[in-house]
Amino acid sequence: KPLVSVIIPHRDNETIEATLRALETAADFSRESGHPEAARYEVIAVSGNQPSVQRNAAVREAAGQYIYFLDNDSIPAQDCFMRIGSFFLTHPNAAILGGPSLTPDTDTSSQKAFGHVLGSFAGTAFIRARYSSFGALRETTDRELILCNMAMRRQVFLDLGGFDERLYPNEENALMDTARAEGWTLWHDPFLRVWRSQRPSFRAFIRQLFGYGRGRAEQMRLAPLASNIVPFVFMLFPLAVLLLAPTIVLFPDLAWAWTAYPVLSLAASLPSLRAGVRVGAKSWLGFFLCHFCYGCGLWAGLVLPLRSRTVVARISLQRIVPEKARRTK
Repeated sequence: KPLVSVIIPHRDNETIEATLRALETAADFSRESGHPEAARYEVIAVSGNQPSVQRNAAVREAAGQYIYFLDNDSIPAQDCFMRIGSFFLTHPNAAILGGPSLTPDTDTSSQKAFGHVLGSFAGTAFIRARYSSFGALRETTDRELILCNMAMRRQVFLDLGGFDERLYPNEENALMDTARAEGWTLWHDPFLRVWRSQRPSFRAFIRQLFGYGRGRAEQMRLAPLASNIVPFVFMLFPLAVLLLAPTIVLFPDLAWAWTAYPVLSLAASLPSLRAGVRVGAKSWLGFFLCHFCYGCGLWAGLVLPLRSRTVVARISLQRIVPEKARRTK
């Protein structure tokens, strides 16, 4: 019986081969390190176009004690199984363990710029731990956890009812809020890493941040929680942009105050210059797009009708039990 069931949702035209190879490497590392029990795993790949539905279906079929959610392009570190197994054994009150999704060195200049923005405090404040590795193992909230690199006790997942299929994204955030309300703890391990490429273009980055904002607002509408109000401060940013021109006309003596944001975002972009001038320049623009598009998404999520998630797409589930995992007792 596997210890860990790896859940990978994907579309029909997406490959998971790189992730499967990385998981085999992780299992080999566990065996070679003297932890053969951690090498017992299975992969459940489930295709479709509704990730919340796909993940729920996969978990119901999983045989492992723990489930490990990855995306089809997540490349986990070689010690991932060891970290997951040892953590849950020593933290009986923990429901979830997650770690960061890091930008690969092979990404383009635009992708590295997006990774810098998402992984910096100036870009995403307290959720930057989702995209950068720092600190030590710590108890946390949903702010520091990301679904493309998250492990969870399977029975807890089922007991809590799984993901809310009306939500995507932010289905994991709603589940984590429920877990904490039930007395479970959430943990962040900065060394439980995956590498995952950032969005390939500015257009895709804009859609990503808009979607994150809209998902957060829809989550708030379905399950209001006071602790989730903080991100809504970003709603002020689009308003400030809209008021920029009339404010300068009406109060020309205060026009200098509007230079604060571009100067601060330029300063926040300077560390990315180590990856090249193009990365630094794109990071500068990336900060603006991050704040503006996320704020616009929040407005959309609050004002527009909830997106329908009731039509279930065709789900195709495939259980993959690696040969080496089958031989490990």
